[in-house]
Parts: sequence; structure tokens; C-alpha cells
Amino acid sequence: MKTAFLLTAAASLALGTAASGQVLYSDTFQRVTGSGDGNGDPNGPADNFSDWGMNDNALGGSVVQTWVAGPDRAGGGRNAVTDGNLGISHGTSSTFEFDAAAASPLGFTIEFDFSRFVVTPDPGPGAGGYIAFGLGVDGGTAPSDFTALGASDFALLFQQANNGNAANAEAWVDGASISNFDYLTPDVPHRLKLEVTPQVAGAYGDADLVDIVATVDGSIVQNYTVNGGADFGHFTVSANNFDTRYIDNLVVTTVPEPATLALAGLGAIAMLRRRA
Repeated sequence: MKTAFLLTAAASLALGTAASGQVLYSDTFQRVTGSGDGNGDPNGPADNFSDWGMNDNALGGSVVQTWVAGPDRAGGGRNAVTDGNLGISHGTSSTFEFDAAAASPLGFTIEFDFSRFVVTPDPGPGAGGYIAFGLGVDGGTAPSDFTALGASDFALLFQQANNGNAANAEAWVDGASISNFDYLTPDVPHRLKLEVTPQVAGAYGDADLVDIVATVDGSIVQNYTVNGGADFGHFTVSANNFDTRYIDNLVVTTVPEPATLALAGLGAIAMLRRRA
């Protein structure tokens, strides 16, 4: 009885671990790149530039690439930089041009922390503006502060309360706002999780339907069905130039294939039987 219980428990644990999926890449931004001042001064010294460097995979993963960040504003501090702890954006965009969709026929998740302000309370004009996150920005797209919204297949925008909108967050598809929702307090850090699932395995094209579940802080849930597109698994962060914004603790995970789950469970059972 004890052996049977242990076998069942081990199989359940193995399946649960495998069900969490394989981490493709991650980033904790523990490096200093770009202008190096955290964009604290929009009228800072000359020779500043945008650079997010290469992801560190500190939270798992094996894919390593250099973020495509910009534009460079040589005469001021409005750039994309990392300060040793955060990926910071100020009037810029940064894109990770690895196609998580191509590596994930059953779907993938993107999860990270973000805030509209590196420094609070908000010192900027216009109640501080937005930070946005996009999927499907084509490779080679020139970065701007609007890339995640204007050049993506799907995006979420987080901004201040009620700036002519019914709520303070919006969903965008193909460069246009389609709906909004309330993510409660806009001036504090949040955590966003995007669960992306193609309705047909491996089908992320322009004519294919993709389901997206967006969860903010584990409780605010929004559901979308959108058309896919080329490079749908590219991930982009954009922010306007009102203030400094950041992301941190980024993890991108692929949904495991059923065969992977079965093999993990069988392997765990075989190991315990040998021990028993």
C-alpha cells in the first residue's frame, strides 16, 4: 500500500512539474546597459543611447538573444536601459525577436512584473502616460515609443485612470483599441500573465484564431480571441516619453506536448519501482 501511494504521488508530482512547461527564456535584467542613468533626466547629457543587452535566463531557459531597443536619443535621457535590476523604457520600445509561437505548437505563456513608474509618486506630466506589451511585431521593425501598439498583432496598454477611456487598461488588435478594463491602482507595480493558445495546434497565421487569457495580479482576468500573424511570438515592451517605466522577472514558457507529460510520469514511476 505504501509503495502504491508513493508511486501515485510521484507520478502526480512529475505530471504537475511537466505541466508547467519548459522555460524558453527569462530575464531579470541584472546588468547595466544603455545610457546607464535609468532615464532619470529627459534632458540629460549627450551621447546617451538605448540598449537592453542580452537576456540572462536567470529564471530558466536556454534561448539567448539581444533585445532590439530604441530609438537612441543622444541628447537626452529618454532611452531604453537596464540599471542592474530593471528593464527600463522611456519613450522607447524593446523587442525580443525569438518567436515563442514557432517553438510552442500548443501555446505559450509570458509572465512578468511591471510598473508605470521607476520612481513614485509620478513626477511626470499628463498623469504619467502608458506602458504597453505587444505580440507579433515583425522582425526588423524600427523601434519607437508606439511599436507595441501600432505594429503588433495583439497588445495590452496600461495607463493612468480615465484619460478619455472607460477604464485604465486597453486591448489592441492590429493597431487599434478594441476594448478596455480596470486594472485598479495604476501607480503601483503589477504582475501580468499572458496565456496564448492557438485553436489549431501550431497555427498562428493571419487567418488562424488564437485565444489569449490575460491575468493581472492573479485576479483580474480578461479573455480574447484574435487572429494570429507572422512572428506572433515576438514580445515587445513600449512606453511613451512622459516618464520612466519598467519590467522585471520575465519568464516565457512553452506548453508541453501530451507525450512529454506521459513520459515524465512513466519515468517517475519506473524510478520509484526500482527503489522499491
